[in-house]
Amino acid sequence: MVQKTRNLFDPASKQPSLILYTGNDQWVEPNIIKARECLVSDKLPEADPGCEYCGYRKDAREYE
Repeated sequence: MVQKTRNLFDPASKQPSLILYTGNDQWVEPNIIKARECLVSDKLPEADPGCEYCGYRKDAREYE
């Protein structure tokens, strides 16, 4: 049985603990599907203007 009052950070404690969380996971499956579609596609996704790596690659193309 899980104790709700014990110290979760006590290294001497060997019992597993659960932290209850109520949230919305409805966004997960659609985004996994979109990520897979992106990975198997022959077309590159649009670059994000805020992405540092995208900016680096754009600038690096000048020297390749």
